[in-house]
Amino acid sequence: MTAAPRRAALMAHALAPPDQAWLLEALSPGRKDVLQGLLAELVELGIPPDVTLLQDLKPRPVFGAAALENLERGQVRLLATLLQREPPAITARLLAMRTWQWRDALLAAMEDHFVRQLRQHAVGARAPVFEAALCEALSQSIAAESRRQPRFAVQRLWRRAGALVRRTGVAR
Repeated sequence: MTAAPRRAALMAHALAPPDQAWLLEALSPGRKDVLQGLLAELVELGIPPDVTLLQDLKPRPVFGAAALENLERGQVRLLATLLQREPPAITARLLAMRTWQWRDALLAAMEDHFVRQLRQHAVGARAPVFEAALCEALSQSIAAESRRQPRFAVQRLWRRAGALVRRTGVAR
């Protein structure tokens, strides 16, 4: 076994119980078994959780959630594509976080079988650190993918041009 799963176990061990439970729930069965085994070993050995391991992982929750707040139609479709690559529990957690204005558009952009799986997932206790990290990761993925897709670049260019025209009053 490499050092990565052990490091992940030490960090998971330092999470609050709801965050730890949610993390385990979101993992694939194989990864979940490995992490649970390592977590049990840490408890058995009496190794206390070290919260300082999480200091570098502290997300910027306001930025992540704020970046997802006003997604454009194309970005919602991109988000649907990204989320369908992950376990439905992640999408369930995201949708349970708040009332997103794009929720219906997101579900409409997803495949029917994924939406059916999604509706079977009950969301447990809040996991604020994980939720903030999820928003941050998704907003960064959307931004990175948007830069790769020319239509987003053209849309941004038109928005900037429109704003410039409005500011300078040329359209009057």
